[in-house]
Amino acid sequence: MAADGRISIKGHPRAAGAIRRTKARGGMIGFSIGALAAWAHGGILASVLLRGLEGGVAGYLACWFAAVTVWKHVIYAELRSAVEERKAKLAAAATSE
Repeated sequence: MAADGRISIKGHPRAAGAIRRTKARGGMIGFSIGALAAWAHGGILASVLLRGLEGGVAGYLACWFAAVTVWKHVIYAELRSAVEERKAKLAAAATSE
C-alpha cells in the first residue's frame, strides 16, 4: 500500500519481485533471439551484438508491460475478493444479532 493509503503494484508483496524476474527473463530471451537471428544470417560480431541488444530492450519492455498488466488484474481480483468476503462477514454478523 502506498503512503497515502492507495494500493500500488510496487507495494504488493509478490508483484514487485515477479515483475522484476519477468523483465529480466524477457530481456535475456530477447537478447538471445536477436543475437541468434543475426548470427544465423551471417552477421559480423558487432552486428550480432547490436541486434541482440535491440532484441533485449524490446523483450524487456514487452515483458514489463505484460507483467504489469497481469498483476494489475490480479490485484484488482484480490481486492474484489476481499471486499466480497468482508461484506459476507458483515452480513453474517448482522443476521446473528
